[in-house]
Amino acid sequence: MSQPQEPTKRPLSASPSPPNKRARTDQPDNSSQHYDLPDEISYRTVADKYDELKPYLVLESCERSTIDFKNPDAVRVLNQALLSVYFDLRIHLPSNSLCPTIANRLNYIKWLSANIIPELTPGPLTGLDIGTGASCIYPLLGARYLPQCKFVGTDINEESVTTASQNVDQNELHDRIKVFLNTDRHTTLPLDALEFPLPNVDIEGSNFAF
Repeated sequence: MSQPQEPTKRPLSASPSPPNKRARTDQPDNSSQHYDLPDEISYRTVADKYDELKPYLVLESCERSTIDFKNPDAVRVLNQALLSVYFDLRIHLPSNSLCPTIANRLNYIKWLSANIIPELTPGPLTGLDIGTGASCIYPLLGARYLPQCKFVGTDINEESVTTASQNVDQNELHDRIKVFLNTDRHTTLPLDALEFPLPNVDIEGSNFAF
């Protein structure tokens, strides 16, 4: 069987239903609770901390601003801003790639933390994200919120894998996140064990099956 490829790096141009299981109590909760989104996001406050967002602010009142969510550039910069301000993550989102919804992805990570991680054997854990995309959003959020976990991301698109790897490297998370190009369905990943999956779907309103 062929082995997946790590990419050649190039410089950049720019509430689900839980399973009916009783959680174990012998594994400590090591999640980084200080990395989180606020209940209500002030776009003006975010823009004050992330200058690139300022041109996309739309004034609603003297005290409130929003952005034009029909403008893909505005949404892309907003996501980069949220990841920078609230998760200390610097990422590049290419204009031709999927722009992930941060809150939805974070909700799944939280669900894992509350319902799956406590059921697993204590110690280092590894999650697999098939179709990680250019953003590598699940592994990056997971690395921030679940410090006891490592992640593997795979994708069939070489450009996405290259950008995802650069996003990992510029956040100095290469020791916890590995990204592989995998174009062969029969490829065997070079892994010892995988404990949980990361869904390559829009999870809002979905039930998760394992």
